[in-house]
Amino acid sequence: WVVVVGASRYFANYRHAGNALAVRKAARRFGVPRDRILVLLAEDPTLDARNPMRGEVYLHANQKFTDNLAIDDDGTYADVDYANEEVTPELVRNLLTGRYDATLPKSKRLDSNEQSNLFVYFTGHGGD
Repeated sequence: WVVVVGASRYFANYRHAGNALAVRKAARRFGVPRDRILVLLAEDPTLDARNPMRGEVYLHANQKFTDNLAIDDDGTYADVDYANEEVTPELVRNLLTGRYDATLPKSKRLDSNEQSNLFVYFTGHGGD
């Protein structure tokens, strides 16, 4: 399992979303299935009007590199399971400890067990 948290809000922290999406893309390339990756972005810059390359995300907002992090290698958009105001410290805690409402779709749950391997990646300033 891979849980990726981009904890910074506001477009000025674009790089943190880029970092998070880069880790997500690396996990996919290492063979982690989509349904075993949960992505939480407190600010998703992909379609933000301030993004100079709308629909694309790179490690830096104004520098186009070879790897658009918003797109998987198969050409589909990267899944973001929780975005913007949904991303809170309580959500992260509840997700990691398995505390969620029974109506939450399985695709948005960390359905791990004692046999699972878990990689958790946080990026951000910590207080945004």
